[in-house]
Amino acid sequence: MIGITDEQVGFEPYLQHTRELRCLLVGSILSGIERISRSWKSNVSPHTISEVDVPGELAEMTESAATAMQADVIGIDWLQLNSGDWVAIEANLCPGLKLPWRDWRADVSEMILARVGSSV
Repeated sequence: MIGITDEQVGFEPYLQHTRELRCLLVGSILSGIERISRSWKSNVSPHTISEVDVPGELAEMTESAATAMQADVIGIDWLQLNSGDWVAIEANLCPGLKLPWRDWRADVSEMILARVGSSV
């Protein structure tokens, strides 16, 4: 991927991968979605979105990233490479508040309100 502006050019390699997951952590509530696309940009134009259990190693890495960034709310996009290893490709401290699928356990906004309400 290449991003070009008047002042900067950014390059990002394409990573061969078998899966793409977003781990969403709000307080201690962790949820995961798998996004499958017909193109190489599964996080932008997913064809299929489904809620999945977060693999243990991703749960630990997501929680560690949230702690390191001092974030109560974080969405991290992970790719599982052909080797089986996971790599983070993006961390969102302000993930979307309304989710485009119905089977999600709760909207992010509801999760945040529950988190804020428990600390007041």
